[in-house]
Amino acid sequence: EEKITTLGKTLIKVLDKYTIEGYNLTFLKNEMILFSNKSAVIKDKDLNKYQLEKFQYHINQEILKGENIQVLMNDDNNKTNSNKFFIKTGFFNLKEGKFLAKNIVADLDKNLFGNSENDPRIIAISAKGSELVTSFEKGVFTSCKKSDKCPPWKISAKKIKHDKANKQIIYKNAWLEIYDFPVFY
Repeated sequence: EEKITTLGKTLIKVLDKYTIEGYNLTFLKNEMILFSNKSAVIKDKDLNKYQLEKFQYHINQEILKGENIQVLMNDDNNKTNSNKFFIKTGFFNLKEGKFLAKNIVADLDKNLFGNSENDPRIIAISAKGSELVTSFEKGVFTSCKKSDKCPPWKISAKKIKHDKANKQIIYKNAWLEIYDFPVFY
């Protein structure tokens, strides 16, 4: 069958690019696919970390598919895990640095706007992106401190584009809401 299965905790190094630590892993040699229905942590050489509830990794194409994913990304200043993404379902092209995600929460670097008291975040139905640009569909952005109450302000938009290179957030068909009351379109 050209199938290798591990029982229990397993650590695998893939092409000196990635380390995969998980449980009950299965490797299909003919298809070059590694997968598990148990939790796993995948780290790349840039210290980005993908924690997945279950995953499938296509080794030759460097494509990762997973569910219930937490991605901890390093930023340009090499601060460890400054941007965090929580994703229901995701596809990652690790070779090209691109991704597609469904049901996403992006907790951005607290110093993104020069104020460490902020909690900038985007919640969206879906997202796609690369290392420099991320586009969110049907999303909400705020930088207000997290609390149990609604944020004092938020911007809801059909599309939100986060341009990391130019440090811009661009909105399409957006509403500015103050205490859940629409103020400006």
